Amino acid sequence: MEEIPRQPGQEWRMAFAGPLSSLLVGAASYLLMVVLKLVESGSVIIEGMVILLGLMALYNMLLAAFNLIPAFPMDGGRVLRAFFATRMPYLEATKKAARIGRYFAIGMAVFGIFYNFWFILIALFVYIGASEEEQATTISESLQGVTVRQLMSSSVQVVHPDMTVQQLHDLMLSTRHMGFPVVDNGLVGIVTLSDTHKVSREQLPHARVRDIMTRDVVTVPPDMDASKALYLTSERRIGRLVVMEGGRLAGIVTKKDFLRAVDVMAARKQATRWGQQFPPTEPPIAPV
Repeated sequence: MEEIPRQPGQEWRMAFAGPLSSLLVGAASYLLMVVLKLVESGSVIIEGMVILLGLMALYNMLLAAFNLIPAFPMDGGRVLRAFFATRMPYLEATKKAARIGRYFAIGMAVFGIFYNFWFILIALFVYIGASEEEQATTISESLQGVTVRQLMSSSVQVVHPDMTVQQLHDLMLSTRHMGFPVVDNGLVGIVTLSDTHKVSREQLPHARVRDIMTRDVVTVPPDMDASKALYLTSERRIGRLVVMEGGRLAGIVTKKDFLRAVDVMAARKQATRWGQQFPPTEPPIAPV
């Protein structure tokens, strides 16, 4: 699955499938070990299989127990969120589950200080995972109902593939943009500041944009959900998306545009909650 389902029932079943598989493998290994022990043939092969099955049973049980810790990014954290999501909004359920996960991480770190250093490393992993899950959910919830069209810049500065890299640097300085679509009878590529690092200083006046540009351009339609577009930038590890509509260049959207929208939508929701808590009062009636 490309993303975690928002329905609590689906998330609970999907999250519990992993630990359940470990439990079943562990239980099956233990039962086979018991059966082989009853054979008592004295065979070295049988004894080796008993040891192997015992280890499989032990480590699968430990794996299931670890994955059921109620903290992100383990499956137990997702099961806990699914439980909370049946009683409160999804974002609030995520924040509550992430908070519990951080408490577990802090307790694990304290335990590790006195008993085992490895628990500190695991606690760090759990704490970061809980924070990242909360942040990712906050972003996706903030962008819910927002499309790329609402965030993109329609007035796009483009460059020609025959422009020199030095001219490209000058354009970046004047426009304060770090990336441009490359157009020559249609979209042929995209060039960014990181692409210019391929050229030595001596070659700046001679190297052309066509020599350094990225030809595999990631494009999106303007009606795509903003949250899906943002996920695409993370998946492809890029900072901007070219927006195409009807075969023509319609705009460009960057990660800064997404983050700005997240801040605005979060402020709007905060203002809504503030308004619900303190509804406007009726103006006082002037004395007659």
